[in-house]
Amino acid sequence: MQLNNTTGPLSAELECLKPPLDSFPPDLFTEFQRRHGAVVFHIAMAAYLTYALILLCYHYFVPSLRCICKKLDIPPEVAGATFMAAGCSASGLVISSVGVFVVKDNIGMSAIIGECAFSMLFLIGLCGVCAKTPLPLSWGPMLRNSLYFLLAVVALVVVVYDDKVFWYEAICMLIIYTSYVLVVICLRKWSICSSNVKTSESEMGEGRPISSGTEKTEYDALKGGDGEDSDTNVDGDVTETAENKEDSSSGDFKPFKIPVSGFCRGILWFTSLPVYCVLFLTVPDCRTERWSSWFIVTFLMSTVWIMVFSYILVWMVIIIGYTFLVREEAVGLTLLVVAISAPDLISSIMVARAGFGDMAVSNLMGANIFIILVGLGLPWFIQTVILAAETCQAPALTMRETGLTYVTVMLLGSTTVGVLIVAINKWKLDKKTGLTLMALYLAFVVGALAYELNVLQFEFCQPQRMTPIRYRTNYYYSNVLRKVG
Repeated sequence: MQLNNTTGPLSAELECLKPPLDSFPPDLFTEFQRRHGAVVFHIAMAAYLTYALILLCYHYFVPSLRCICKKLDIPPEVAGATFMAAGCSASGLVISSVGVFVVKDNIGMSAIIGECAFSMLFLIGLCGVCAKTPLPLSWGPMLRNSLYFLLAVVALVVVVYDDKVFWYEAICMLIIYTSYVLVVICLRKWSICSSNVKTSESEMGEGRPISSGTEKTEYDALKGGDGEDSDTNVDGDVTETAENKEDSSSGDFKPFKIPVSGFCRGILWFTSLPVYCVLFLTVPDCRTERWSSWFIVTFLMSTVWIMVFSYILVWMVIIIGYTFLVREEAVGLTLLVVAISAPDLISSIMVARAGFGDMAVSNLMGANIFIILVGLGLPWFIQTVILAAETCQAPALTMRETGLTYVTVMLLGSTTVGVLIVAINKWKLDKKTGLTLMALYLAFVVGALAYELNVLQFEFCQPQRMTPIRYRTNYYYSNVLRKVG
């Protein structure tokens, strides 16, 4: 049987059946070994890389962004809506880029959709559950961020509905985010003018004046302020729980200092030691006086390591999905969500317990706006405009399937209900509202996975869904054809 010249329909079938796993290097284990226990190694690697991303973003990437904002004298509202939002969503942006340029699959998009639902519903609800008292939210920033987030999701639905991404659609997403930054700046200037007249009234009404909600991030709260100039400290629960509190707050991070108290802290430090060694030797710590002028190098090297960690993480997660007969989209909606949202999960709980409700919610919503409009729009723009012009290809990115249209519509509906629930509760986040939002997220996950696993079928989204059995059959079929050919 000779299939050396596979052209025409057979070639198209081979391209259709080519699994995304082939875009990565060969695995150390065979499929038989993975299905008989070796997949535990991949699960452990995925968990460890998630923790490595948390350490990298917290100790190096976010501080470098803060230094860039200070050196360039960027206004706080612009820094919060751009640089700090990028800091919170760096891993999601890289995972989306890996999905577009490397895997050429929807795994990056599904991860971002799942992360948005997780942040908007589960994390915000968890803030209300973990808060010591009900958290009052400023209606101004909440309304602005909610409207822009819903607008971003609507734009995403329009883009993915026809199963193609055109260059003008990617540009429109970037324009929407630019308008969001401009609105933040204008509202900030307006709030400054109005606060000069009614400062005392605004402070006593909502607990803090109506502002952009991004003057300080949750990372600033964990460090007791915005870096060098602030003397605002959060309460003892936050400062006692923050990892390496005494080192981070002083700007002198000592990764090789053995914790003197707590067996669990010692185990965590020992587990983190390989990551600490790699980062300490390759990334200068711009928080220290010695390397304070090297913040650009810190930013660049942190970006490189985020790309490396995210690439390996996507590789491990795809292998896990193939081993358990789970589609890439379902894996992105579940496992990758944990990796993207892990930094926000930890910091949001700590900030909420400190009573900074506006800070936690506003930064979560701002990061979600960034990850949809820029995290998806920027890779799509590069793929459809720059790469298309170089390769003389059609300026449109064709997706493998339209099944995510249904999931995106579910995201729009669930988040709209979530925003209405908070608004009906008079912009207060309490335990009851938090539990309701968390239950709404569980309903979203059940519905999304039911569709991705072929339990539910809707013809307006995907006339022919690929079942796990057909998925595995196509995988083997494509491997046989490639080996024979």
